[in-house]
Amino acid sequence: MSASLYKQARPRKKDPSSEPGEYRFTNKESGEIDYIGETNNLKRRKKQHDNQSIFSDVTHDFSYKVADKRFSTDSRREHERKK
Repeated sequence: MSASLYKQARPRKKDPSSEPGEYRFTNKESGEIDYIGETNNLKRRKKQHDNQSIFSDVTHDFSYKVADKRFSTDSRREHERKK
């Protein structure tokens, strides 16, 4: 039995905390996921994306899942690459 990297729940859409986790930008028009990322600080990474203006709040939804603290950054990044 393998444990999940991310807590079992639907991705959250409210403002993220400073915890590690996985995030995604979903195109509002098509419903397709345009980008999935992993970070050790969700709040900081969201602000970085906001400043880059690549994924606008008008065109994309931001959602995330907090990582299970038992997993390392390396295991989260490997999970990200498999997506």
